[in-house]
Amino acid sequence: MSTAGSKPRSEIDVWQAARDAADAIVELPPLHTGGEPVELFLRRVEKSGSAGFRMGSRGQFDDEEPIHRVVIEKEFYLG
Repeated sequence: MSTAGSKPRSEIDVWQAARDAADAIVELPPLHTGGEPVELFLRRVEKSGSAGFRMGSRGQFDDEEPIHRVVIEKEFYLG
């Protein structure tokens, strides 16, 4: 999606932006013989501390209710 005054980003630009933002890149083997390896871009999610944060919604999305506190005790990588 583009906005007035800016040019749309190409698929290559978006791919490069994801690659540049990655905290880690894992190369997986090809899915089939003769295929190319698959790159998995990972971002580190840091622990939240004992106070945590509030997550969820009220009245908008049934599958996100109720609003609740989330504490991330150990950092992890999300792809």
